[in-house]
Amino acid sequence: MKVVRKLYEMYSKRFDRMELFFLCEYIDGEFGTGTGPEFSNDPNYQEAGKYIPEIVKKEDVKDILILPLEAKKKFLEDMESFKKQ
Repeated sequence: MKVVRKLYEMYSKRFDRMELFFLCEYIDGEFGTGTGPEFSNDPNYQEAGKYIPEIVKKEDVKDILILPLEAKKKFLEDMESFKKQ
């Protein structure tokens, strides 16, 4: 993965921490092998569902569930702005 740029920082009340969102370019390698708490059996994350990272084409973002919803909304708004430029 190559980080293109940081997109957003959003505070998560649920987890009492900042969540960072990045725009990345997939180059090669094994994807989804992080060591963060979302990959562990941390009880704080068990109620949040499963963390299943995947590579998504930007044109398919509108059709999938992305949480928090505010991040998805912001990303879709930004994509529309980029199209107009």
